[in-house]
Amino acid sequence: MQEECIEAGGLRSDDMGFSIQVEDTPPQGKFYTIDIPGGNGVIDVTEALAGDVVFSNRRHVITMTHENPEVDFERVKTKVMNAWNGRRLKYRLSRDPGYTYDGRFSVTAFSDDFEPFPVITVTIDAQPYKSKGVQTFRVNAAGGIVVTLESGRMPVCPTFEFASETIVDANGCFARMQPGSYKINDLWLSEGTNEIYLNSYLGDGNVPMSTYADDLIGDYARNRISDLIWDGVRAGAVLISDWELDTIGMHAGERIVDAEFGVSAESERYAVYIDYDWRDL
Repeated sequence: MQEECIEAGGLRSDDMGFSIQVEDTPPQGKFYTIDIPGGNGVIDVTEALAGDVVFSNRRHVITMTHENPEVDFERVKTKVMNAWNGRRLKYRLSRDPGYTYDGRFSVTAFSDDFEPFPVITVTIDAQPYKSKGVQTFRVNAAGGIVVTLESGRMPVCPTFEFASETIVDANGCFARMQPGSYKINDLWLSEGTNEIYLNSYLGDGNVPMSTYADDLIGDYARNRISDLIWDGVRAGAVLISDWELDTIGMHAGERIVDAEFGVSAESERYAVYIDYDWRDL
């Protein structure tokens, strides 16, 4: 079984000859209530400001015991002090693979006269959330697609990079974005599955409004505009005349956004990049 270790500031505890013990104090939720004079209970306003619970910092206390009682401990202490003491660092714990923490390091104790092995104690005042890393996605959104993104416990505002004018629609947030790199202030990813509609090839359409002249607007209430301005089905384009004897109901299960527009998947012209930091408690 691999020895537990901490890695930070270019140093690994096991490489320096230390075995470690980790004391983990989890982040505590900050709860806010308003007492009701003469009434039952309290009003809970915990999520009123941020829309979610916010947390205090977490704390790690790392007790590092050197496995060589004959080590030049002054040299080792100096190395640890120079690299860690007082610094804010990103660090990893072998007990929690795949995650990176962020905190302020303090070397709080030496036990160089401890028999038989010398000890260094390090206390870390860390951010409440740990990072699973930046998640990056590239999609070709020509004609419209729905992208499914998984995210962690902390709500995050993703960064989008658009190569062309693009419609973004998610969770009641609708935006028509110009080429460039942006965060959309009202678009946040929450824990679990998030769906975002993107359309990076708006065009002028190829279906005249006269096609729907005798139809009720309500008949298309569940459609997107992009479903109506383009004709075509997956695997090839079709002419409106090909459907002249069909009822709308015959195509109820189809989405025009699934049509193939003949745009190469490798083309950057209609590419959309999305990145965000996945954070958990």
